[in-house]
Amino acid sequence: MTTRKSDTKEVHNFVDESFGFPIIFKSVKMRKIMNEWVPIIDYNKLEDALIRAMPEKPALLTGAEIKFIRLHFGMKLKEFAEHLEVTHQAVMKWESKCQEPTNMSWSTEVAIRLFTTRRLNPGYDAKFVKAFTKLFDNLEKRPKQSDQPWSIKSEKASKVELAPA
Repeated sequence: MTTRKSDTKEVHNFVDESFGFPIIFKSVKMRKIMNEWVPIIDYNKLEDALIRAMPEKPALLTGAEIKFIRLHFGMKLKEFAEHLEVTHQAVMKWESKCQEPTNMSWSTEVAIRLFTTRRLNPGYDAKFVKAFTKLFDNLEKRPKQSDQPWSIKSEKASKVELAPA
């Protein structure tokens, strides 16, 4: 299938909510398919970049982000709750907050961030110790609530960060 130049365009500040929370692409290529413009995004790479950025998010986690973390690791509510030593009802309550902060205790949020870091860095190797130390240093103070969506600097999803205020 050949793509004509008129079948593609570039869009700035494109908002995607495929993962349950808004992600702004500063610039993304779009392709016209069946008279509808769709983003050309590698969602596997995007998911990987998001899960790696999640522990260092400089704002409180939202319900949608908690659900994203749980589903990324293929965990059911009960299994995720057991890892955190909370009830599955607590996890359901957090996830029901959708794009709002969960209002969970700060120690529980730190546990989720550390759980994510640990799952991404299996084994007690230097990479995990470095990631843990960086995360711990950044979490000394409780972050503020933020309504800013995730921002992607490139369509390759190699850099994920919160949009500037």
